[in-house]
Amino acid sequence: MKHQTEIMVSIIGVLLFVALLASSIWMFSLEGSPERLAFADTFSQSHHLSNHFFIYLSAISGVWVLCGIAAVLLLKKAYRVQTAGCLLVIAAIFGTLSTVGFGIFSSLIYLIAGVRVVMHQRSYITGEGV
Repeated sequence: MKHQTEIMVSIIGVLLFVALLASSIWMFSLEGSPERLAFADTFSQSHHLSNHFFIYLSAISGVWVLCGIAAVLLLKKAYRVQTAGCLLVIAAIFGTLSTVGFGIFSSLIYLIAGVRVVMHQRSYITGEGV
């Protein structure tokens, strides 16, 4: 089975997006609590982070988790490797932009895995090594 490294790196990215998903759901559940006010104080002086932001962040993180899982499943199929690489690169770019920077680390890991898949596939096709 090829692409073991890329599969493992993609799974790490999925786990980081799951952590973002869980933390945004947790922050949504802390409506008006002192912990949430302390968290809001680190980002702004207004002490007001809308519930809509945490709902948005959890929904969009869920989308990128599903994209990562789909990419891992596509990597396990030998004939869908290029599609998985493109999906990882696209998810990395839009994951960073749509999570307003909160998903930067998981998106970076998606980008590393996606570029490795695309470059590995290109070198396999051209015969320049494996």
